[in-house]
Amino acid sequence: MVVAGEEQQRLGRDAPVTAEELQRGLTAAHGPGIEVGEVLWASRFGDAARQLERYRHGRVLFAGDAAHIHLPIGGQGLNLGLQDAANLGWKLARTVHGHGGLLDSYHDERHPVAARVLLSTRAQGVLGVPDPDAMAVREIITGLLATPDARRATALELSGIGIGYPATFGRATDVPASPDGRAVLVGAPLPEGWADRVETRDGPQPRLVRPDGYVAWAGGPGLDAALRQWFGPPVESLVDSSAGRMTMRPDNGQKPGYPLTR
Repeated sequence: MVVAGEEQQRLGRDAPVTAEELQRGLTAAHGPGIEVGEVLWASRFGDAARQLERYRHGRVLFAGDAAHIHLPIGGQGLNLGLQDAANLGWKLARTVHGHGGLLDSYHDERHPVAARVLLSTRAQGVLGVPDPDAMAVREIITGLLATPDARRATALELSGIGIGYPATFGRATDVPASPDGRAVLVGAPLPEGWADRVETRDGPQPRLVRPDGYVAWAGGPGLDAALRQWFGPPVESLVDSSAGRMTMRPDNGQKPGYPLTR
């Protein structure tokens, strides 16, 4: 329960949250029929909205509350931080294994998403202000949310499920992640040189799914370019028949992050 009224506007952020205060908020919103039992946890919070200009500063990367803060209404900060980590984690792994230049895409993809959340929470904060003008806007918004399309669009935005990135084709909710962290190529043959980073699966709809679940290619031309962009150059096999040893190296001649042996 979030209580935001005239009483809360007057109280300092260090004032204790009491059961009596919560009861007054419940009664004001729903009448005398609901009573507060036990308060298990309560806190006060402000409506500050802040965001770093850059999520990457050299070798230091920021995610979650270190990168952005906002009004906690709707619990959007939890999903936002988890999505930061999901976006950054596999890119860090690829960077460790020699794929340079990928980390900058973390800022490029995630910064606009958090900026939108800050915009949303600021708007929601205004709707909760006990002011006649804000109440008028809230009544209009309530009427708009009576339509199914508006409810669905709002739910997708508040949950974070509906976000997308400019260079992707939405999320592949029907494609389970690879257990070893590789990307997944569905319904198309994998060009030679990427088997160590991409798993193949059968399926009627051709897609290249990144480890974070977003589709990097959706059929047609451009598979090779998408593979290079997100997973680095292909590697070629070099077999020493006398030693029975196989190593993998990128076709640009650089040493890979992890040689394969057998």
